[in-house]
Amino acid sequence: MDLPHKESFFNIGPERYLNYLFALIALAFVAYHVYRRYCIWRLGKAEARFDHLPQRVGLLLRYALAQLKMPRDPWAAVVHYGIFWGYLLLFVATVLDGTTYWLKFFTGYEVLVGPTYLLYKALIGNLGGTLALIGLLAAFYWRLVVRPNRLRYQTEDWVILGLLLFNVVNGFELQAVRLALTDLRSHPEWAYWAYGSYPLALLLSGLPESALRPLHWASWWVHVLASQFTIAFIAYSKLEHILFGPLNIFFRSLEPRGTLKPIPDIETAETYGANRVPDFTWKQLLDADACIKCGRCTANCPANLTGKPLSPKKIILDLRAEMDRTGPLYLQGRRPDGPSLVGDITTDDELWDCLTCGACMEACPMEIEHVPTIVDERRYLVLNEGRVPRDVVTLFNNLERSGNPWGYPPTTRADWASDLGIKTVAEDPGAEYLWWVGCAGSYDERNIRVSRALARVLQAAGVRFAILGPEETCNGDPARRAGHEYLYQILAQQNVETLNRYGVRKILTACPHCFNTLKNEYRHFGGFYDVVHHSQLIVRLVESGRIRLGRPVGRRLTYHDPCYLGRHNGVYDPPRAALSRLPGTQLAEMGLHRHRAFCCGGGGARVFMTETRG
Repeated sequence: MDLPHKESFFNIGPERYLNYLFALIALAFVAYHVYRRYCIWRLGKAEARFDHLPQRVGLLLRYALAQLKMPRDPWAAVVHYGIFWGYLLLFVATVLDGTTYWLKFFTGYEVLVGPTYLLYKALIGNLGGTLALIGLLAAFYWRLVVRPNRLRYQTEDWVILGLLLFNVVNGFELQAVRLALTDLRSHPEWAYWAYGSYPLALLLSGLPESALRPLHWASWWVHVLASQFTIAFIAYSKLEHILFGPLNIFFRSLEPRGTLKPIPDIETAETYGANRVPDFTWKQLLDADACIKCGRCTANCPANLTGKPLSPKKIILDLRAEMDRTGPLYLQGRRPDGPSLVGDITTDDELWDCLTCGACMEACPMEIEHVPTIVDERRYLVLNEGRVPRDVVTLFNNLERSGNPWGYPPTTRADWASDLGIKTVAEDPGAEYLWWVGCAGSYDERNIRVSRALARVLQAAGVRFAILGPEETCNGDPARRAGHEYLYQILAQQNVETLNRYGVRKILTACPHCFNTLKNEYRHFGGFYDVVHHSQLIVRLVESGRIRLGRPVGRRLTYHDPCYLGRHNGVYDPPRAALSRLPGTQLAEMGLHRHRAFCCGGGGARVFMTETRG
């Protein structure tokens, strides 16, 4: 009795080997494109991204293979999971088919035979085609009926979807013709396993063999040519994200999202920030090539959602266009003329609108790092061009002269605590925690209430803490996010020197921006500290019994996740845990919370700028 099997290259003569020639030509197109883009990436500055390889492989599995960000958008999940997993299974089926043919050709051993072949047909080939078909039909419905604003609707998109759909339908049709010629005539029980093509095969089974054979031959060649054309088309369309997306995910930063890298040797640098292609790092250039143009970054950008011109997608695509325009000229050793990327193509207003909240980076399925690129372009604006909004000039002057954004006298920094009996670290160098109060906690009336309340909590719990008092100065975050890296480094080095002089190891702070800067960015200047947010410490004190909560509050509370505490540093649970410990409270989540929390509007030094747009 015959075992279920498939005759490779059924009904195809010696011309079958042209298939491999066409495949090599298609792959050559792709390889040449990758090589050209690689040459342009190499124009960028060096950046170490080859560390912690096991962790990077894990990122690749989670975000490139499993695509764990997709379920956040249900429609996108149906479309992308269907197309991705469908075509991945079809690719596996093609590889298995070819491997089986050549293995049998050289050894006579056949792998896909019997139950193995039936499972291969049902669970790989037909399942892949079915998933891809579902995903593609959902994509057409999504674009034609739902029509989300974040998507673009250009000819390229329809060509891509049309090609992918044609390949799947043609594949099912090809299989149906072969079934009508083979399985349905000799072993009908084998045909059921090809459920994707079985109904069409039944319709075709009534045709004579003289009609089916030329139809099968023509369909096979159409399938070969269409498939190889689609592969070659990867090099000339946004399908290139199939190649560059996984690379970008593999090389994503392993630092907390809120971490910016310093300009090295800033005292001797000739240019600052980024405007020309060689000013960016190779990873930032790879970011631009990995962009799939899906618009998730812009759809989640709070600046854009409030009517400002900033579009994170446009920032990245502007850089990509600049790479396309000037990259080949740089490779020829020529200096390009024409418009400036910063100012002419990407406008000053777009750059100054950024809140550095990281919502764009959190939403991006390709792990593109928009914020560092925007800050680098701000650095160019500030340090090279001197094009700075008036409010930001005032901010810089106040930070430089007074060590705080508002220009208050440094000697009054600790006035808020004059009646609380709080010691400075000079008075109590053995304190367990150095409390970094921050500028807002020291000078802003509303935040002073928070500082005084926290001081009473710490004193009630018997925590031994101290403050710097007049020796504390701004951590530099507003200057850095506004592009004045030089001023930031002055402030950071001054603070690190002060902290290290007192031998500080543990720092407590209530400010998310101070938390991020002290914890993640002072390391670049020799400041290595165990930084704790006050909500984290409060939870520990409650759980250890050092704080006893007795009086019921009796209120329904909510909590807003600060970008620099939550999205940038992953601290979501401690603030909620602290609030939930209050007797008689009910914690209600905002509509947008945790990683999707909506920025308050103060990041990126925007809190010090007058709102004129949006």
